[in-house]
Amino acid sequence: AKRWSQLNSDRIAADADGKGITLSDIRRQVDPIVSQLRAASRTDLEFEQALQQAAQETLKSMAERQIVIAEFRSGQSNLPGTLVDADIEETVRRDFGGDRNRFVASLRAAGTTPLAYRKTIEDRIIFEYMVSQIRRAAWDVNPGKIKEYYEKNKIDFIRKEQVKLRQIT
Repeated sequence: AKRWSQLNSDRIAADADGKGITLSDIRRQVDPIVSQLRAASRTDLEFEQALQQAAQETLKSMAERQIVIAEFRSGQSNLPGTLVDADIEETVRRDFGGDRNRFVASLRAAGTTPLAYRKTIEDRIIFEYMVSQIRRAAWDVNPGKIKEYYEKNKIDFIRKEQVKLRQIT
């Protein structure tokens, strides 16, 4: 009973930029893969270790996601509401045949509200935008950056004088 209460108590597992990540948040993310972990494990100990590792990875990714979103929100830029609205309308059109009432009923069945769903979509769009910015910056290599890198690291490009001699006899 003590072990069950420890596993099922909802407490804050981590704090990412002032927002707590609870065990129930982690559980919701890990639940879909529990059966796969169980099938891949030979013993209960192995299953527990795999489950613990999945929970740790999920916690780390959730914390990183929260930090990236907080970084966007702390900047001067704002996400236009039309992007979120367009994404929600696309979901309603694609998944519910344009029937908003079915969409809202589906959200309620999932235990969420339209406002919470909107925040989820907003966070997803912000995260994707920030990741694309990071990728763009990583791939943005121009001649100026190359020259700047060369000037800073000239010592790495200097070769000592040497002679290569080959002779066929």
